[in-house]
Amino acid sequence: MAREQVTAARTERVLTALGKAAAMLRNQLGESLSSVQKFDVPLVQATTNSLEALKAHSVATRIVDEKGDDAAISLEKHAIELDPNFAEAYAAPGVNYHNLNEPSLAADCFKKAFELRESRHGT
Repeated sequence: MAREQVTAARTERVLTALGKAAAMLRNQLGESLSSVQKFDVPLVQATTNSLEALKAHSVATRIVDEKGDDAAISLEKHAIELDPNFAEAYAAPGVNYHNLNEPSLAADCFKKAFELRESRHGT
């Protein structure tokens, strides 16, 4: 196996440090350097710059399994309050609303998530 340790100077830098550690681990575990470089997306680009928003989203994901879709929506809304540009925090309640047979609300969430994805990648 492999092991990697990184330190973040501030809370805002935790996700960046984790992303670097993940890339180093992938290389240590045998993934080619060219593959690591080709598919490496900084964690903050794939998710959010806010550790608190990521925590709220993670709890919401767990809550869906434990208590159902309805229970997770308020946590996703909290993640959006913490980071209004967190595309995944819009996509997740889209799935929740879809599962709750609320197609209009689901569509609104998916549309916003897609718009944020486009702006995040500069397209």
